[in-house]
Amino acid sequence: MLRTNDTLPTTRCEHETAVNQLRRSEAYLAEAQRLTKTGSWAFTPGQEGWNYWSDELFRILEVDARQGPLALELMHQRVHPEDRQEVLDRYLKALNDKEDYVLDHRILFPGGRLKYVHTIAHPVFNDAGEIAEFVGTLVDVTEQKLTEEALRRSEAYLAEGQRLTHTGSWSLNIATRQILHSSAEHTRMFGFDPQKGLPLFEEFLQRVHPEDQEHVLETFQTLMRSGGDLDMPYRIAAPDCPVRYLHAIGQPVLEGSGPPCEYVGITIDITERMRLDQERALAENRLRRSEAYLAESQKLSHTGSWAIDPVTGKIIYYSEEMCRIMGLEPTLDPPDQEVISQRIHTEDLPAIIEGIERTLAASKKCWSAMDQTTGLPGPEALIIELQGPIGPVGAELEFRVVLPDGTLKYVRSYGHPIVDKTGELIELIGTIIDVTEHKKAELERERLRQLEADLAHTNRISMLGELVAAISHDLKQPITAGIISASTTLNWLARDEPNIDKARETATGTLKAGQRAAEIIDHLRALYTKAPPQRERLDGNEIIREIVALLRVEADRYKVAIHTDFADEVPMIRSDRVQLQQVLMNLMLNAIEAMKGTGGSLSVISRLNQEGRFQISVSDTGPGLPAAKEKQIFEPFFTTKPQGSGMGLAICRSIIESQSGRLWASENRECGVAFHFTLPTANDIENRRAIGT
Repeated sequence: MLRTNDTLPTTRCEHETAVNQLRRSEAYLAEAQRLTKTGSWAFTPGQEGWNYWSDELFRILEVDARQGPLALELMHQRVHPEDRQEVLDRYLKALNDKEDYVLDHRILFPGGRLKYVHTIAHPVFNDAGEIAEFVGTLVDVTEQKLTEEALRRSEAYLAEGQRLTHTGSWSLNIATRQILHSSAEHTRMFGFDPQKGLPLFEEFLQRVHPEDQEHVLETFQTLMRSGGDLDMPYRIAAPDCPVRYLHAIGQPVLEGSGPPCEYVGITIDITERMRLDQERALAENRLRRSEAYLAESQKLSHTGSWAIDPVTGKIIYYSEEMCRIMGLEPTLDPPDQEVISQRIHTEDLPAIIEGIERTLAASKKCWSAMDQTTGLPGPEALIIELQGPIGPVGAELEFRVVLPDGTLKYVRSYGHPIVDKTGELIELIGTIIDVTEHKKAELERERLRQLEADLAHTNRISMLGELVAAISHDLKQPITAGIISASTTLNWLARDEPNIDKARETATGTLKAGQRAAEIIDHLRALYTKAPPQRERLDGNEIIREIVALLRVEADRYKVAIHTDFADEVPMIRSDRVQLQQVLMNLMLNAIEAMKGTGGSLSVISRLNQEGRFQISVSDTGPGLPAAKEKQIFEPFFTTKPQGSGMGLAICRSIIESQSGRLWASENRECGVAFHFTLPTANDIENRRAIGT
């Protein structure tokens, strides 16, 4: 009894120690569960309540521990609706098969908040081998899940970024030639399926272009010996695929002081970039050639180009030829507006300034006519452009340039306003052509035209001398008839009983005789008058009749019979009456003169030829053209007459060709020569004008 009493304090002490150790163990377990967010539980199948919930489980499920664990049904309702059936099926299977079960699912809290949990359950059996209860853990893996999802999203973004940029990532142990990592895009670059795992280094190497394989191997051997960064372009030739260009960039993973074993890096598919670089190089080359051609063509055609900022008025572009035209040294920067203004003739500068102001005003009208929805010019803007001249831009302007050495140049400017999609004026661009030589040629042509007109007038005057006798005879007849009629009229009026009717009749005859004399004089005056050509619609047959009537007496004097053959219903022609009369008279007088000593026949024929042109032929029975001189008769100063000037036929041809016609000569079959000339009809000329040809 005494011994028993002696052992009681020892037993009590041991009990307290054990209890304290148990408490510490429970505290450590609770802290471990808190740190790992792991709650524990137990329940007996078939019972409604839980046997046990740890404190951490209450915290994870956000349940007040003072109220006790949730009912099983309420706990089941906390499971996400999409996961409930799977949770129930896994539990029933474990209960039926008497086995553990592991399950990931979601807990749905009021307000829609979610937690991801990982459940592990274990059955505890009784002596009969039946499940007495399930014990298990529930781990809050929400942070892990969210991290995994973020990582998966990041990996997906990275994979998509690699796919879009044609960039693959890789890792390689260069010592063992083991591929440690190859991204999906990197694997696809070489024509492999990422789903079939990592290809071997040798398989990758086989896809390298045969001409580049040795270079790739030498590069890796160099890296294995000495390290350093990898920067290697090469080509690959996958089966049934075109050759592609790759660029590998890598860095060593250093461990200690020895040579690196592992390299990580990226490989970029630069095929498209190479293609674009080649296209860009070709485009730049074409552009350089185009600029060179343009510069050369501007130099050859004396055409310069320019551009002006309409806001500041500054010149923003001036081509080399533009500088040469203005007498400036070509530089990178365009010249100042003031320098250019000093080179423009002072008399022309105000017109240029006024033209620019009109241009800007017209351009503002175009802005207001822009369709603000589409950014395109509206109907009003199109009308403004089509209505044309708005000064030096949008139309033609000619002015003079005076160089410092006094050289005078004539230039012609063309320009155009450039607007953006909103209709705002961005810049004025245009060209200037040096037309100095053209202007000099125009002045020379004008001088020659005046000289030709003077020669033609002289030719007409000389022809009048040859017509004096014939014309005096023609003119004497109506004058004599007028005198007789006037005398008879006076006699009728001098009677005791004047015969007014007879006097009126004879007075009318006097009037007709005077009109006939006036017509003859008008014809002479028209040929003699020095006036500029006047093109008008004419009846070609009527012109022939007038000249035949004028030359009839001259022909009769030399026993030359004139025959005419007019085509019926020929269209009108557009010509100068006096010039056409001069040509016809010259050809007919030449024919009469050729038959002076022998007499003969002169035929004038009109018709519409196969080309639809009005044709007149003047044919004689004289001696014909001089031998071997057929091609010279139309040359200036060539003549077969002792007193001839040699200009008649040359002037005739010039007149006809100036009216888009043609003059030529041909030998007649039996004797004599025929001269033919054609002129376009008035309708043909007007139609060509209408279509702009």
